[in-house]
Amino acid sequence: MSVDELYWAWEPHRRMGFSVAATNSGWIDALAEDYHVIPMSAERCTLRWTLAVSFRGPSSKAEPLLTRVLPAVQREVLKKLERVAGERSVRA
Repeated sequence: MSVDELYWAWEPHRRMGFSVAATNSGWIDALAEDYHVIPMSAERCTLRWTLAVSFRGPSSKAEPLLTRVLPAVQREVLKKLERVAGERSVRA
């Protein structure tokens, strides 16, 4: 799959936001993500990840189901990211 992304927010170590400008995928109509790192202390932070997606073609028929499943998938990804970040901070 090929994707052209448009970054509309870029603040190193703080924020990254982008949307899909073009794709050769036949199932994604639109997609945007916003990652915002919020410092809590010198050693801790919170990540706010916003994901918006709209499907096309046959996938659009499954959109109601997919939008219910995506939050669970997103939680699993965040758990893995937290684990990786924790391992890297121990090595630093």
